[in-house]
Amino acid sequence: MWLAVSLSLVGCAASNSALRYAEVLDAPQTPLDVVVRVQKPSPPCVEQARHVVHPSDILDELPTELRADTNETIRGLHPIAKQVLRQIGGIWFARELSGADARFIPCDGSDHRLGLILVDASASFPARDVRVPHLYWELLGGTTEVSEGAPAIVERTGRGLRYVLIHELGHALSLLAGEFSLGSERQFELETWDRFLAFSWRGRYGRYPLGGELHASGGVVPNKLALGDWQHVRRAIGSSATWLVPGYERPRRPHTADFCNMVHRLPGAGFVTPTAALSPMEDYAELFAHAILADEGKITPGETIAVTLDACTPTSLPNPYFAQGLRAKRHYLESHLRL
Repeated sequence: MWLAVSLSLVGCAASNSALRYAEVLDAPQTPLDVVVRVQKPSPPCVEQARHVVHPSDILDELPTELRADTNETIRGLHPIAKQVLRQIGGIWFARELSGADARFIPCDGSDHRLGLILVDASASFPARDVRVPHLYWELLGGTTEVSEGAPAIVERTGRGLRYVLIHELGHALSLLAGEFSLGSERQFELETWDRFLAFSWRGRYGRYPLGGELHASGGVVPNKLALGDWQHVRRAIGSSATWLVPGYERPRRPHTADFCNMVHRLPGAGFVTPTAALSPMEDYAELFAHAILADEGKITPGETIAVTLDACTPTSLPNPYFAQGLRAKRHYLESHLRL
């Protein structure tokens, strides 16, 4: 399925968090033309990516049309997304990826930069970047349709690949800015409980010491979404376990009414899409991508999404990014991004 995007492998005060964001945003804008970051991965990144792609499936060269389209898309990225891209090991393509159409690999990239974004060269992306998050709601089973109030911004640099790249750059930023750190096995871990994670997540059995004890004790769970609801979302999307979210037993299928109400319960719990509810890492990447689209005027408070889940009455969902349940978390990220 094309729209699966994924994360591979998976004490400090807020002022320290702001400082780390400033280091990213205020770093030298070199290279000026970010298309130079479309580059073959370093040997450590090729090795790190073995669990999702065989080295022989990583392209030696990009076909001319793919290279041209990618360059155009990257040149059309938001300035903040470009700034993050400048500080990672680059973007490259593989013939086929396992389980997702794009992955952020937290490896030692070219020139010792952190990470690599690998994209499935055979993936089919939608015509517009703003369409991608709507399709995430369809992963719950059903269809979506954007209201007439949605901005009509269409250009070649607004294609679906663009949203996927911004999402994966969100994973990179979450590390560069200090929201997460990397463990000894290159898995995402927490440095502290008191940052982005605290808005929507908690330890399943309390604030265990971070690291192996947290993992062994059940990791983290949403703090405003019932465990059963969360399990149903994870099952519907087919989410795999990560270090911070080890995964739980498969629940019985919910009553239809309960499942239909999930469309409104997720934004109320602070999640901008069903994908955001899978883990703190996906939560951050999805919110980052929405913050970029909102700053570009591609999503607005007046926009609604008509969601029709299987066996459910159609419902009109105001764009979740502007929901009351996301207000504090949205302000936190936008303020650090200076939006």
